[in-house]
Amino acid sequence: MFKQVANKLEITEEELMSYYKLPKKYLHYKNNAWAFKLGITLYQLLGLDSRIRK
Repeated sequence: MFKQVANKLEITEEELMSYYKLPKKYLHYKNNAWAFKLGITLYQLLGLDSRIRK
């Protein structure tokens, strides 16, 4: 399968394997998780949270 993908991308199989073996990190990307957590906390404190919990 790597051979077919490498051919489609017009790179060598070794180069594709080197990309595949790179560490998978996503924590250095900015996100808005803090804003969602703040919003959820405010909704819960104000009693506006009407989700059904099981």
